[in-house]
Amino acid sequence: MRLAEAGIEASQIKDLFHWMPVEGMALVTADPRTGQPTSARRSSELEAVGIPVISTILMWIMIMMGDSRMIHGRPGLRTGMSAKVKSER
Repeated sequence: MRLAEAGIEASQIKDLFHWMPVEGMALVTADPRTGQPTSARRSSELEAVGIPVISTILMWIMIMMGDSRMIHGRPGLRTGMSAKVKSER
């Protein structure tokens, strides 16, 4: 119905919503002898899911470790700054 309102015939877009199967592939590698690119191999589910999950966990750990140093590293600096601000008033 929306196609007719837009003036598009259904026969023009019959393959627009056709499902195409997608296969997960690893990166292309170079042949060590010739240096020419070789075809990519099929990647496993562990590579497809595990690597992003592990990367996310490592990033979270790094952020949390850095945050604790900023919060607890120099408590005297925070109190000293607040004391200076109060004394200027």
